[in-house]
Amino acid sequence: RGAPVCVLLDAGAAQDTHALLSLVDAPKQVTLVRTPRRPRYVADWKRIPEQAWQRLEEPGPFVAAPPKIIHITETTTKLPDTRGTAKCIRSVRTIVIREQSRRGPEKDRWHALWIFGDDATPAYELVQRYRQRQHHEQRHRILLHDAFVDTAPSGYDKRSPDPKTPRFKPGALALYTWLCGVATDALQRLSARLPKRFRHAHPRTLRRFLFGQPGELYLLGPDRLLVVIHATRLRPLWESLIARLNRDPVRIPWLQNRKLFLNLAPKKPRHFQNGSTIP
Repeated sequence: RGAPVCVLLDAGAAQDTHALLSLVDAPKQVTLVRTPRRPRYVADWKRIPEQAWQRLEEPGPFVAAPPKIIHITETTTKLPDTRGTAKCIRSVRTIVIREQSRRGPEKDRWHALWIFGDDATPAYELVQRYRQRQHHEQRHRILLHDAFVDTAPSGYDKRSPDPKTPRFKPGALALYTWLCGVATDALQRLSARLPKRFRHAHPRTLRRFLFGQPGELYLLGPDRLLVVIHATRLRPLWESLIARLNRDPVRIPWLQNRKLFLNLAPKKPRHFQNGSTIP
């Protein structure tokens, strides 16, 4: 509906220049493409003068790791455009990234991005935007292997006369895939509001630390449901989440539209002599 679109493509999309150039010229579209590491491209990148590079330090891959040093610069790549009647050359904005190796310059790693439809955004900001592609690929992996999108129940007609050629149910497949997408998107938005260590966390990680907690259910009057959570870890996080939810409680349609309230059980509940406890 006229909204801007950012397309992230891997190096495989850059193999066919004709198809790539036909894709990138859509209106209101920015396309970031990983450049293939062809020998002639790398040779051209190595000839860029040293003063043209910008040195940046990024956090290491783990806690207390030394920073990763990268160098960024911009250049252009000439691509043949064969879509018209006459062959022409198109100059494409190219961002080159050199990851500095501790084993010497000959071991440096080279990457590059072709940029279509954006000549103003700073180079490093575009590099960071392209790195979000990993999160999209992780979402696809979660949908496939954890939500089992490819094994949708009721996705095909079990009464098909030939089991080798089943008759699929497009409606059931679309609904199942949409539900899995909504669920994973909800988890993703939840992780964005959690501490940094849980940003883009895998659903199994969220289940282990947050969802798989023992609890007790109490029906309070005709319109309230109280859930007492027995959490032993991340109690400050639980306290903030519970306070946020209780300020604007949600209703549960399948439980007489009751309001949901949460409470955190104490670490050491007091015991009566008969063995019962009080929260």
